[in-house]
Amino acid sequence: AGAPPAERIDWLASELAHFLQRAGWRSGGFYQLGLMLIALLAPLLILRPAPIWRLSLEDRVRALRRMERAFASVVLPVKAILCIIYYEHADAARETGYISACHPKVGP
Repeated sequence: AGAPPAERIDWLASELAHFLQRAGWRSGGFYQLGLMLIALLAPLLILRPAPIWRLSLEDRVRALRRMERAFASVVLPVKAILCIIYYEHADAARETGYISACHPKVGP
């Protein structure tokens, strides 16, 4: 139904920052290197020599899809960590229909 609320994206960015701080310099550094490679290389794959955040939404999607097909070993680990953190949010769990007595914020 469209993009998630801005508050959820802010929460995700904050949680990712905390995760990377706890991950240590090597893991955090490799993750940030992956993000940088995606941000700089993906636009080149659609012949747009600009950082990904300067592209239109349509071009960003096209660039990321092409990057994922061409360089899955870079994109998938970055995407996996973002997804894991994103779906830890109680609202995301509810939106996907997940209900658990084990999760304190998403109970029956």
